[in-house]
Parts: sequence; C-alpha cells; structure tokens
Amino acid sequence: MITANVHGWRSAGLIAYLFSAGRHEEHHNPRIIAAWHGDPGQLQPALSATAESGFELGPLMEHMEAPARRAGLPVRTPREGERYFGKQGYVWHTSVRLHPEDRTLSDRQWQEIAEHLMHASGIGPRGDAGGCRWIAVRHGDDHIHLMAVLVREDTGNRFWPRNDYRKLRKAADELVARYGLRGTPEMDRTAPCAPTRAEVGKAERRAPQGRRAVPAREQLRRLVQREAASAASAEEFAARMELPGTGLTVRWNDAPGGRRRGYAVALDGDVTAAGDPVWYSGGKLAADLTWPKLAARWTQMSEQDQVPIGTAADDGPAAKTALLEKLSAVVEQARSDVRAAPASAPGIAFVTQELLAVLAEKVDGSAGEALAEAVEAYDRAYRVPHRVAPTALDATARHLRWMAYRLANVGMLTGRRGQDLAVAALVTAIAALLAEVAAWREAQHQPRKAAAARAAAATLERVPAPTLRQQDGTARRAAPMERAGAPHSRQPASAAPIARRRRRQ
Repeated sequence: MITANVHGWRSAGLIAYLFSAGRHEEHHNPRIIAAWHGDPGQLQPALSATAESGFELGPLMEHMEAPARRAGLPVRTPREGERYFGKQGYVWHTSVRLHPEDRTLSDRQWQEIAEHLMHASGIGPRGDAGGCRWIAVRHGDDHIHLMAVLVREDTGNRFWPRNDYRKLRKAADELVARYGLRGTPEMDRTAPCAPTRAEVGKAERRAPQGRRAVPAREQLRRLVQREAASAASAEEFAARMELPGTGLTVRWNDAPGGRRRGYAVALDGDVTAAGDPVWYSGGKLAADLTWPKLAARWTQMSEQDQVPIGTAADDGPAAKTALLEKLSAVVEQARSDVRAAPASAPGIAFVTQELLAVLAEKVDGSAGEALAEAVEAYDRAYRVPHRVAPTALDATARHLRWMAYRLANVGMLTGRRGQDLAVAALVTAIAALLAEVAAWREAQHQPRKAAAARAAAATLERVPAPTLRQQDGTARRAAPMERAGAPHSRQPASAAPIARRRRRQ
C-alpha cells in the first residue's frame, strides 16, 4: 500500500480532476466513499447530461471551499506579488494505491481505510466535530484519493498537520496487516527518486509500440550506476561520463578553487518544450549517486585489493573466461561470508549491485535482458538503511568491487571458448549470493529488502542455459550442474555465440 501527499490551493480544480474521465480515460464511476461527517452519499454529485465530467460539481466545490472562504484564504494559486504567494496551500491531497497483485477491495473496505488514515494523520480524528472537511473519492479498482481543506470548522483557523506522512505510513502498515495486503518499502531513506507523473506520461508517449515505457530519470540512474561501477577513481568516472555514445550529457558543479561539488546529467533527446536539456542531479536519481557518496566509494578501492588473474591486459576469449571463473570464485566466497559473518553483509550486498550492473551491460540477448531485470529488482535491496552506503568494506567486498571493475573494462562477452558456460556459472553463483542476502535481510527485519533480493535471484534463475553440442552433433541444454560446474574452459563452446558489440575506446 502506497501513500503520497501534496499541498495546493485549488480545491475546485482537484475535484474536477477526481470526477473527470482522467488523462487517459482511466477513471471509471467516480464516487465519494467516505467523508468527515460519516455520510458520503450526501455529498455525491448529481449526474449531469450537459457537464463535461458528467456530474454537477458546483455544489460539492462550494461546500469544500466554504471554510477557506470564511477564513479569507484564496481559492486559486496566489500569483507573484499577492499575499500567500510561494506559501504552502491549504488543500491537502493524498492518493492511496494497492500493489498490482493485491485483491480488489469493496467500497466499504475503502471507507474503513480512508477513515483510519484520516484519523491517524490528525486531520480527521474520530469524534472531532469541529475538525477539517475531507472526502475520499474512488474512481478505480486499485486506489482512492483523500482530499482535505486544512481549515478547522470550529475556529476558522488553518490546521497544520505534523509529521502526517510518517503517520500515514505507520497507519498504512497497520492496514496492510489487517487486510492482508502487500506492504510499502521501509522508510529508511534508501529508495531511489521516483519519476513524476509528468515524466511517466512523457515516457509513455515516446515509448515504441509494445515496449515498456522507461522514464528518463530511471534510464539515467541505470547509466550512472553502470559508469560508476566501471570506474576506480573520480577522474576515471568523469572521463567515462564524457565519452561519446554513453547516451547522456554531463554537467559538473565545481567550486571556485576547483574542488568538485556535484554533477547533473541529461538523457540524450530528453528536452523541455523550449528545447533545453532536462537535468537531474545525482541525488535526484538515487541517494547513493550523489557526488560525496560516489567519491567515498572510490576512496575504498586500493590497488592492493586486486585479485591476480594472470592475464590482466589480455582481452581475448581465454582471458575473459579466466576472469569469469575467478569472479565466480569470489562470488562464492562472498556468499559464504554473508552466511558466516553477517557484519560483512552490508558491504557485500552493496557491491553486488555494481557487479550486476556491469554484467548486464556485457551480455547480449535474452540473458542480458534477464540480467537487466535483476538489476532493477535488486534496486531496493542493496543500500544500507538510513546511511545509504557502507562506511567500510571487508576484504571480500573490496575484491568483488575490483573484479566488477575488471569485468567492466573488457569487451563484450560471447560464446567463444566456453564463455557462455562461464557466464552461466557466474549467474548461478550470483543468484545464490542474492538468496543469501535475502535471508540476511529477513533476519535483520527488513522484509521489503529481502523480497527485492529474492525477486532478483528468481529473475537470474530464468537466465537461459547455454546450448551444448554432443558428440553426435545434436544440441541439448546445459544442466544446472554443468552451468555451475568447473572447469568451464574444458566444456565445448556454444553453437550460437552471442553477437559482440563494439567496445568503447
């Protein structure tokens, strides 16, 4: 269950939207299912054959605006130079949405949810006859809208809710348990910044037919995550970000003395109506992508932590296979450490995201698509609650980070000389590591992060197994033991190698 609240000035405009057909004709049968006085049917607008919305909304608008008018408050957004310009509006709006896999609730159940949330927020306490006017509108199966005018009936004074968002989240968790719904991720300051409604709409309009619409903010987050994992220093990160073909443009924020303070990125082709790039700072993408967090990440890397492979400078098929096999061994060690030494788990869980981001970029085809899905699924599982990034890494986590960096700086992975089997073995090892991270998160009482790690592991388990050629020339799929078995370099190469993409110079 997700709640989000905003403030504004135009209660009439909000009512018009709630009872409209929606921007994409997604609103159906708009109706008031709860109200401050307990009689929502009394406020339901009458049907109208002439109104654009199909409802006579005037009486409801006047009824909700009345407390604000009596208090001398504006009923439209104040303009520059007017009183209240730039101030927070008194119209309070919250949407409450279920998870797509939740069951459909009845109007009566939604009424109980609305009354519980308004009581918990402090805006509509039960039994407070002189409180604020509020209504709950339902125009879809999976969500409702709560609207309140933050002016008390008894005094005519504005009401300022305190910590209403936190109170709503706590109340939502209570409702999740009561109705058996899927919960909202923990409030631990690790969630990436969600795209706005306008960004989602823009992505939907531009997405090719049949393809998932990915907002620019999400695309940029993936690109910056990949480039950060592919760099071992701030200088290398800056150089990679400025290379042609990255899909983005970067703008640096440097202090007068030359000290770097931050950066902003814009997705190629994402512009405003005036044709200017749409910029996002690192902090507007994710909490771990701010410049201070990235700089701290690179200071944790030391040349002494590199794992010797023996063919570091070779970008040939045999060297890549050796790198993948060594990486699988480090991942196995990381899984053992998470189980045996939970203190090492935060760093290992964090660095595993970097490895996933790099590997998804190095593999083509359906396997690469599954890896990209795993990166997205794991997004809520790897950050440290409240702190975002680990303050220190143990030896295994540092080795894992260096191995991800080494992998990022070789060419695309193909099916030559057992690379497909080595990739499959690595994917199997990472899936096992993610399952261990999920168990650790569960033990830490972080169910949402545990669920995210399990979802990522399940996605990796769907990565197609490589095709092996038998002595009689027939093809068969590799069994799980063969995918994870060793030595991979002795296995026959795939009959259908993955197409190689040009490596960036």
